[in-house]
Amino acid sequence: GQLGNGTTTNRSTPTLVSGVTDAIGVSVRNSHGCVDHADGTVSCFGDNTYGQLGDGTTFTRSTPVAVTGLVDAIEVCAGTNHSCALLASGQVKCWGRGNFGELGNALSTNSLVPVTVFGLTDAMVFGPTGAVHLACGNRHTCVVRAGGQVACWGYGYFGQLGDGGGCCCCDANAASPVTFSGIGDAVEVALGDYFSCARRAPG
Repeated sequence: GQLGNGTTTNRSTPTLVSGVTDAIGVSVRNSHGCVDHADGTVSCFGDNTYGQLGDGTTFTRSTPVAVTGLVDAIEVCAGTNHSCALLASGQVKCWGRGNFGELGNALSTNSLVPVTVFGLTDAMVFGPTGAVHLACGNRHTCVVRAGGQVACWGYGYFGQLGDGGGCCCCDANAASPVTFSGIGDAVEVALGDYFSCARRAPG
């Protein structure tokens, strides 16, 4: 159902996602996708094994369903089995699979509904400003903060969190945001399965 058109039929040409007429952003990965709507709501479709559609269930959906409780989202990203939304306040909420810490709420458990990423708008942790851009990878997520710093959380075995961690025989995961080392002028991040990149202001 990851095409969102109400069927489970493969297509070799574009097909419209059912009921979406006000999208301002879209993100897809693996077997599900999410849409950010002009009114601040988010809807998702496709595989829902880990709750990555955010509707409080684990039922697969072939048409978009509303993510529970989101009314002021300005950007959305889909990971392999989790999803996240950036809110107008600079906070980030995530939902779905969380066993590697990819929900960022300081826990390593799944959530069928959005949970708040720990500390992004806490002046005692990261300063007074929150996130302005986000991206989801396979099992990790990163944001650009208003000051140009990058923070990441989730699976870090290969060093993809950028905090100097990553090792063959230890727990390099982070269940809450850690700072991406040495970058203070980022404007965009992009994540692969096991690596991350940042575009900096000088280009």
